[in-house]
Amino acid sequence: MIKRLRYSGLFILSVLLSFCLQQQSLPFFASSGNPSVFTPAAKPIPASLFNLNLINLDYGASWPSIPFRIWRNFYADWPLLEPRQGEWNFATLDRDIALAEQQGVEVMLILKETPTWASARPEEPGCCYPNPPNGAVAEAKNIEDWKNYVRTVATRYRGRVRYYELWNEPNVPRFYSGTIEQLVRLNQAAYQVLKQVDPNITVVSSGLSPYGEHLRYFERYLALGGGQAADVSGYHFYVAPHAPEAMLPVIRHVQTLMAKYQVADKPLWNTEMGWRMENSDQNIEDETWAGRPLNSRDAVAYLARSYILNWAAGVEQVYWYAWGHRSMGLTDYDLKRPKAVARAYTELQHWLVGSTLKQCETRQRAWICQLQRSDGSMAWIVWNPNRNQRLELPPEWGVRQMRELSGKRHSLVGRNHVKMHPTPLLLESQPT
Repeated sequence: MIKRLRYSGLFILSVLLSFCLQQQSLPFFASSGNPSVFTPAAKPIPASLFNLNLINLDYGASWPSIPFRIWRNFYADWPLLEPRQGEWNFATLDRDIALAEQQGVEVMLILKETPTWASARPEEPGCCYPNPPNGAVAEAKNIEDWKNYVRTVATRYRGRVRYYELWNEPNVPRFYSGTIEQLVRLNQAAYQVLKQVDPNITVVSSGLSPYGEHLRYFERYLALGGGQAADVSGYHFYVAPHAPEAMLPVIRHVQTLMAKYQVADKPLWNTEMGWRMENSDQNIEDETWAGRPLNSRDAVAYLARSYILNWAAGVEQVYWYAWGHRSMGLTDYDLKRPKAVARAYTELQHWLVGSTLKQCETRQRAWICQLQRSDGSMAWIVWNPNRNQRLELPPEWGVRQMRELSGKRHSLVGRNHVKMHPTPLLLESQPT
């Protein structure tokens, strides 16, 4: 069986990303007429907002010490499962599915790549691990072989795996060498087969990378019917080396295209997102595509703001990349020791899950997001992404306690102000 370090679709150049964001941004997202106000869905934030890309278990990565709902798994690649026609190898994937069940999490499998024997271009170099099989990033020369692969996987895990994503970052040439038309054909065939095997399966569209002219690629994909061959629109809202707020115009543009092609009723999921982050034991110096790694403080701030802003902008699930990555991991280089950002991931869930985000707005570049708790009490999440700033506490808020993402709590009884900074703070009227 082929073993490999999993890096997914992260080999993008910051120069291209910066150009893309500059060229394809829209005015700041507004949902209520005021360009600085978000009014999210009027429903409690579910635990399913919090999900992970989990990689490198074969290379010593520990199982996550933090709660999450869905594991986006990379071991369903066709060349791994059927390297020779009719010879199937499910050992690693069986282990992963059993491990997920043991840990009480669900799994999303990515259906992608092509073994050499089935490839439309079997001499083409593969990607992205040692000794990759040739032809892996091409489409299948015979659609029936692709359908048999999809059917075999879905049948084996029927009732155990409910989520399937169709290819990974196909707009990046190193991950997919076919045309958009061929991709749509693959996805339509896979969607049909998956629903035949189990109508309860949720199918996620091909998650595009913010690489080059990705929005034009997405529009062409939708125009050809790609959005109809999925229950969920998936996207990868990477913006490194920029701050999380840079995701907002990109999310809005994606939503505008979904509306244009009549798939706005489908959920939007962010199936990959992350930044390089400093390790306490060893750092990688040669990965410069996404700028300098974030220090611990900024990593905590970026993660929290990302989840809050994604939900505020209408993204229903977020999959952080990644647990077990040596330069973007929630663990240190050893793949085991959780960073402070991992503790913040857990604390943020305590802030959000079960509460309703009533509104997020900006005031002089500061963010104020209002939460209604399940008991009816109110809370506010505040930050300024650029600087420290004094915030006068309105008396009508009745704020009594402040919480940090480290888990520390501070009484605010008798206080009339707090100091905001780039790391979000939670202000509570009824301490919990």
